[in-house]
Amino acid sequence: MISLLRLFSELNLAFPDMLLILASFILIILKNFLNGKCLNSVFPKVSLILSLILLIVVLACHPYTKQLNTELFVYSSAIEQIKTCLFVCLCAWFSYIYYMRSYEALNANFFILIYGIANAINLSISANNFVTLIIALELYTFSVGFLLLNDCNDTSHRKCAIRFLLTSAVMSAILIFGCSLLYFHFGSLSFSNIKVSIGWETAFGSVLVLCAMLFKLGGAPFHSWMLDVYEKSSSIVVLLFEAIWKFFMVFIFMKIVYIFMGIHFFKVILKFSAIITMLLGAIMPIFQKGIHRFIASVAVGHVGFIVSVVPIAKAAPAIMTYMGYQSLAVFCFLSGILLLKKYRTVVEFGDLSGIMKAAPTYGALMLFSMCALCGVPPFGNFFAKLNIFTILLESKNYLLLVIASMYSIISIAYVIKWIRFFFKSPGGEQVCVGGKPAATVLLFMLPLSTLFYGFILRLFSKIFIFI
Repeated sequence: MISLLRLFSELNLAFPDMLLILASFILIILKNFLNGKCLNSVFPKVSLILSLILLIVVLACHPYTKQLNTELFVYSSAIEQIKTCLFVCLCAWFSYIYYMRSYEALNANFFILIYGIANAINLSISANNFVTLIIALELYTFSVGFLLLNDCNDTSHRKCAIRFLLTSAVMSAILIFGCSLLYFHFGSLSFSNIKVSIGWETAFGSVLVLCAMLFKLGGAPFHSWMLDVYEKSSSIVVLLFEAIWKFFMVFIFMKIVYIFMGIHFFKVILKFSAIITMLLGAIMPIFQKGIHRFIASVAVGHVGFIVSVVPIAKAAPAIMTYMGYQSLAVFCFLSGILLLKKYRTVVEFGDLSGIMKAAPTYGALMLFSMCALCGVPPFGNFFAKLNIFTILLESKNYLLLVIASMYSIISIAYVIKWIRFFFKSPGGEQVCVGGKPAATVLLFMLPLSTLFYGFILRLFSKIFIFI
């Protein structure tokens, strides 16, 4: 009996992880036993209820009084705080979908694979070993690939999904090969056992791992898949990638990069990638007409801006604060697109011609969102970007500081281009659209979130003390 209670006490520390897997299992069973007519009506409600239960359990179990440290997983107060953010985002995500009633999202496979991506994030942020990290990233690739296949409407979409899966398989092989070199040199794949040492196995293996992580993050020269995948995906899927997955992927990226920061060659490759990514991210959005490709191009520039400051350990809180505001800006922009799609077809920026006259609330929401994306004051992105500039200046990384400043200045060009387009006289008949409460709330959320910048920065500073 005592042994059973001790086992239960240890498993209690992993309850959120177990419940997340159990929630995915419940949804799979429901999909197999419910008929087609019930799926679209039952799944949003069930997913929302499961998410609320998960959130309640996480809040009830936190903070933990004991630590569970194994070879593959690490449980600390910092990791659990980040996991709490994950479950809050998951709960808010399904509440958002349930409220939006979007035709793009009310699909049984969509909800199942969202839980698959959540499981991938959950495993990645608590991984203490490259074995667990590889499993988590493959779970993410599997979920995204089949989410894209499920979202396919024509042959070109299927080709895009298959191309993504094949490219991901190649990068996964590169990641495994890099990990095998590290295992050959250190005899272990645990993060704590990999130390900085001189040897071609360590240098080459770390660069291969970096290439795979840059691919998952969307950094140059491995960014082209984002343009194709985002273009072929629905707006709700792009919102998922940019507002939720990218935020946690940046944390995972920093977690891996800090292991190899003592290797000089690794730093050179990281700096080169940051420069190329920022330059591409500044130029590509100017020439994009499609909204999804525009979002992908902007995301590439943000990745370069983040990678430029990742080697500086004290920059971690500033990076996560910056990513939080970027996620909010993308969320508001694509939410405006989704709300507007109920009244008109919106694929390219040409479809938004005259939006400020036809739908002032939606037009103002997208206007504010685009200004926030490029870091125009008084939005929180401006202060987060200014903080990163300060860190680059204090660390005497003048080259990266100049490139980052050029990227920020050039990025204003595409905002001016499309903002002017919003005020043009529309060609043809336009449907006048009234504002919705959701659009109004999001409209005021962007500037008001700036007031909490100091609180958010202090919160991430406390979290990263333990990492």
